[in-house]
Amino acid sequence: MSIVSRPRKLYVIGNGFDKHHGLPCGYADFRAWLQGNRPDVYRELNRLYGENDSDLWSDFEHRLACFDLDNYPYDVTRTELVKLKDGLSEAFGAWVPTIGVPEKGTAIEDIDKSAMFFTFNYTRTLEDFYGIDESRIVHLHGSVDNGGFIYGHDRCPNDMDGDDMESLRRDLGPDLFADIVHMKMYMEFADVFRKPVAEIIEEHKSNFEVLAGIKELIVLGFSYSDIDMAYLERIIEVTGEDIKATFSQHNIWDVNHALACSDALGVSETIIMDY
Repeated sequence: MSIVSRPRKLYVIGNGFDKHHGLPCGYADFRAWLQGNRPDVYRELNRLYGENDSDLWSDFEHRLACFDLDNYPYDVTRTELVKLKDGLSEAFGAWVPTIGVPEKGTAIEDIDKSAMFFTFNYTRTLEDFYGIDESRIVHLHGSVDNGGFIYGHDRCPNDMDGDDMESLRRDLGPDLFADIVHMKMYMEFADVFRKPVAEIIEEHKSNFEVLAGIKELIVLGFSYSDIDMAYLERIIEVTGEDIKATFSQHNIWDVNHALACSDALGVSETIIMDY
C-alpha cells in the first residue's frame, strides 16, 4: 500500500464477525467436525487436555496450556504433542474450506472498503462477500488461501523465575502429583502450543507501520481475550492514543470486556456499538 493511499480507518475483525454472517465457525463447530472427520485427533486432544464443551476459541486456546489433571497420561512425550499439533493444523486446513459462505441479508452496510483490515479469521468473508481488495487485508493468523493456521496459549515458562515457580507450587496446594504435572507442562511442553504473538507482530512489522495515519479504529467480533490484546496494544503504539475507537458488543460480558479493553489501551474516545 503506497503512502498516498494510506487509510485513515482500521477494522480489527474477530471470529464473531463471521458468526454474525451465519458461518458455523465457532470452536464447537470445529469440534463436531473433528469428531466426525478426524476421530483420532479428537480422541488424542481429549486424552491430553480433557473434554471441552465451550463454543469459544479462547477457551480452547487456554486449555492447551494445561493438561487434564484428572486423567493425566504421565508418560506423555514431546513427540506426541507435536504430532497432535500437526494433526490439528492439518484438520484446520481441511475444515476451513467447508465452512461455507455468508448468509444473504447479513451484510454490514457501512463497511468502509477503503479502510485497512486486520483479521484473525481464516475465511475469505472480507474478500469474497464484501469485495475488499486483498492488499487492504492482513490475515494475522493464516488463511484458507495459504494455510499457516496459528492458534495456542500465551503462557511462557521461560519468563518465570524461581519466585514465580514457588508461588505456583503454593497455589496448587500439597498435592505433589498436581505439582509435578504442572511443572512438567511449564518446564518441558508449554512451548509446543504457545501462540507466537511477538513473532507474528514482528513478521507483520511493515503492515503495522502503515497504521501511523489511522484516526479511527473499529473492532468487530473480537473476544477481548488477554492472549490477543498485544495486537491492539501494538496498533495503539503506532497510531497514538488520540484515536476514535469503536468496540462491538454482543452481550453484557462483551460490554464489560470492551470497556476494560478501552481503558487498558488508553484511547481518547470510545464508542460501544451493538453487534
